[in-house]
Amino acid sequence: MYYYEFVNNLNQLYKPSLTDGQIPFYNTFLQGYSERFLDILWENTMRMHQKTALPAIGELTKYCVGITIASERPVPKKVLTDEEILDTKLGRLSVKQGWTDSYLVHCRDFCIPEQTDEVLLSFQLAQHNAKIGYESLSEKDGGAFDKCLMNLYEDMRRKNSMLQEQYSYLIN
Repeated sequence: MYYYEFVNNLNQLYKPSLTDGQIPFYNTFLQGYSERFLDILWENTMRMHQKTALPAIGELTKYCVGITIASERPVPKKVLTDEEILDTKLGRLSVKQGWTDSYLVHCRDFCIPEQTDEVLLSFQLAQHNAKIGYESLSEKDGGAFDKCLMNLYEDMRRKNSMLQEQYSYLIN
């Protein structure tokens, strides 16, 4: 919901309506907030309004303009722990082969992928390409940019080693 929709909904929800002096205040106040914040604020406003002033049955049609229906929103993903993510077929392989961090990042961003050989090969190919890319970098020839990429790769390897030690019990 955008801020101007929120103000319009407020105007329709509360009687007497907002005055010409109040509308600019609400527009300015709400303008900096995200759509997600305004959706939650609208739900809270409706909840509080229903507690304090129950509408007459005939007024419900006026109140439902602009209300976001919860079933239309995507259901939030269950937040999985690292252990739950790594307790999959590919997760155990990532611990064994040393690309755990990449797998965890992918799962947090896109959910757990299908546990197929094709997906496994894509992860392994990405690791192989990263290794080849790292070997092609040079501090002398590439300068600061290559040095930053080398540091990034080394940090990734260290993190993978740490995760491999931490979750080694999953592969035993």
